[in-house]
Amino acid sequence: MLNSEEKNDQLLNKMKLRFETYVDASFETVKSRFNLQLLEYLSPSFPRINIKRYDGNEVGNQIHIHLGFILFTWKWVSKISSFVSTTTNWYFVDEGIQLPPFLKQWSHKHEIQKSENKSIIVDEIHFEASKFWPGFLVKFMLWMQFSQRPALYKKYFKSGEKGH
Repeated sequence: MLNSEEKNDQLLNKMKLRFETYVDASFETVKSRFNLQLLEYLSPSFPRINIKRYDGNEVGNQIHIHLGFILFTWKWVSKISSFVSTTTNWYFVDEGIQLPPFLKQWSHKHEIQKSENKSIIVDEIHFEASKFWPGFLVKFMLWMQFSQRPALYKKYFKSGEKGH
C-alpha cells in the first residue's frame, strides 16, 4: 500500500502533452505520408535520433531508436498497441517497452482527423517520469521536442514532397 508521500510522487510524475495541428492537405494524403520519412523529418537535432527499426503503424509493429547525447546513447523501443482507421479518423498508439532512464511509462497517440479539405494532426502523449527525474523537467524536455512539430507538420504537408 502506498503512503501519501508515495501517492503524491506518483501523481506528480504522471503527465500529458497534447498538440493539434491543422494542415492544408487531404485526410488521405496525410494518412499515406505518416511513415518512416515523416518520422525522420520530425526528428530533432538534439538529442540525435538514430532510427534502427521501423516496422510501420499497425498493431504489433515496433520502432527502435537510439537517442544520441554527447557522451552516451539511450535505447528506446515502442510497440504499436492499437490502430484505428475510419473514413474520418485514423490513429495508432505506440507504447514504450524499453525506455530511456528518465521515463517510467510512455504512450503516444498519433491521430489524423478529417476536416473538410484539410486535416488535423493530434499528438497526445501520456507519460510518467522515472522516480529519480523531476517530472516538471521531463515534461519541459518533451514539450521542447514536440512543440516544434506543428510547424514541421505544416511545412512537410504543404511541400507535397515525399521527404525533405
